[in-house]
Amino acid sequence: MKKLTGAELLAEVYNNVIKSDKQAIKVELPEEVHLIIAADDNPDSPRVGFMRYTSGKVINVNGKDWLISIGTKGGQYPGDKYVSDIAAFKWNDKKPELWQYFHNTLLAVYKNGAIIAIEEEPTIFKEKTLFGADMNTFLKDHEDGINRLMIIKDIDRTGELRYKKGLAKLLSEGIIRTLKVNISQDNKVKKD
Repeated sequence: MKKLTGAELLAEVYNNVIKSDKQAIKVELPEEVHLIIAADDNPDSPRVGFMRYTSGKVINVNGKDWLISIGTKGGQYPGDKYVSDIAAFKWNDKKPELWQYFHNTLLAVYKNGAIIAIEEEPTIFKEKTLFGADMNTFLKDHEDGINRLMIIKDIDRTGELRYKKGLAKLLSEGIIRTLKVNISQDNKVKKD
């Protein structure tokens, strides 16, 4: 059985999410999008880490279109602890609604292979992210299954966490459920 790195697992999750909509549409962004994930506060020499998005697929979940995309880390420290993420952007008029600081991130991968859901933007304002709380609820509800599908500290000399491929299915179910919950909350706000 092949053991997947966190980034490889995220790619499998992405493929499973995309397969959930047989009408998914591939989108090449007109230019590479850079969304800031971390910045230092040195005014003389500011450094910024970002996630880089170039393409994705638009899927429809309960009547709402989302651009699902894998981001890869770019830029400098202080974003170096991240490798990649999978994000969902509301797709309106053939363009994504873009936000900084992991606002649209469903899952992110640390350099050590750990997969996380980010509930608060890593800024002094600690704004809530769009999906973090719902993804973390899903992860906690399925903790036993996740633990069975995770291999702690693979002996490949990197010390990076490894995962069984079966975890991709479980995490993709969590993403679809989270997108559905987000739609329900969005509709509730509009009615109030």
